[in-house]
Amino acid sequence: LAPMPIPFVEFEFEIWNDSTSSPVVYQIDVILTVLMLLRLRFFPRFFGECLSDVGTDSARAYGNITRLVMGESFIFRYLVNTNLLMVLTLWFTQIFFFGYCLMLFERPMSFNVLAHSKLNEFANCLWCTVITMTIVGYGDVYPQTRLGRSTMMLASISALIMVAISTNIVNVLLTMNRAESKCIEVLGMMEARDDVKIKAAELIQSAWRAYSLPIKDGAKTKTKHGRKLLDNDDFMAKVWEFSSSSRNFCNDRCSVSADEISMVGECLTTASRSQETLLKMDESLANTIKSLESLRAA
Repeated sequence: LAPMPIPFVEFEFEIWNDSTSSPVVYQIDVILTVLMLLRLRFFPRFFGECLSDVGTDSARAYGNITRLVMGESFIFRYLVNTNLLMVLTLWFTQIFFFGYCLMLFERPMSFNVLAHSKLNEFANCLWCTVITMTIVGYGDVYPQTRLGRSTMMLASISALIMVAISTNIVNVLLTMNRAESKCIEVLGMMEARDDVKIKAAELIQSAWRAYSLPIKDGAKTKTKHGRKLLDNDDFMAKVWEFSSSSRNFCNDRCSVSADEISMVGECLTTASRSQETLLKMDESLANTIKSLESLRAA
């Protein structure tokens, strides 16, 4: 929160540059400006407490009941796993931060004629940051100072982490809940049922065509009607298709998910425990009755 530039703090320092074989002179205000920009790390906490459900009174009350510390780590993990807007904001914030730092570190190279640096403009720095974080690297602009290259190295590492976070949030958003999965299952069963109906109709048509075939010329004996169907290749193919579709339909209807099996197992476990508890209660009641009877007799 210190004012920039800080009064009475004016000095310069040099860092050797290998590309031009000469030192690069920086003012202390450059480092202080970068440190001031590090306050962007508080943005996820502000986003969580002011723009999401984490900052509500009910969330704090639940945290106090469960002894959950709703600190910066919890808020950050909650947001990157549930809020796509937060992930996009992190992308743009990091691009702005690394681009601005790159401009500060590469600005002294614009005064060197031999460097031919284009990173004294913020637009070029943003372009270099984006192609570095996306692992494209066209090579049209690149940092030449040690601090600039270190900044782009940190940007690459940060991009790898952000790609993992983005993949996770997209997977979470595309994952279907139980109702949606059940709806898709029902639609699949309806489609299988319609396919069985179509195969049955085709089988009936094929059987009627095979039954209505005329007797071949020159046949000595009249072919039996049942044999006429069995000798027809088209009818037997339709029988196979109908049996396959019927088997798939029956398998879909009789299939049981892993969640349902685990739920049944939990119910059976709970029932057995309840039965054991009732038996223990019966024994304790019987012992109590015996004790009361002995006391009455005494």
